Amino acid sequence: MTGLCGDQCTHCPRYIATQTGCPAGLEKVHELWVRLGLLDDEAPVMQIKCRGCNHESGCVYPELCDCVREKEVRNCGFCASYPCALIENVFEKTSVFRIHASDRCTPEEMEVLEKAFFSKQKYFEHIRRNAG
Repeated sequence: MTGLCGDQCTHCPRYIATQTGCPAGLEKVHELWVRLGLLDDEAPVMQIKCRGCNHESGCVYPELCDCVREKEVRNCGFCASYPCALIENVFEKTSVFRIHASDRCTPEEMEVLEKAFFSKQKYFEHIRRNAG
């Protein structure tokens, strides 16, 4: 499973903990999300359950989600307009967040985040190379 923006759900600790029904896993993700500033400490752990990125689940990049829906493509990598300003903005935000995370995460956590979230551009470039 791949999100509209190129996030890799099958590597996402939040998605994995939800799919495996692992409360301890969700607790660990909750702690990481709080440490990264993505979630308030008071937020309930169950709030972070995730069933994967899709048009119906909401997106942290709503403009991108709307665009993908309008163009009727699976994700940005399949779009004839790739790369566009919207996805370039996502790549920039991801790059800034990678730097932020590197100051707050263990090497093991960074490895997970790299696979799940920080490889968007590589994933899309792979799609583009194999599209023709």
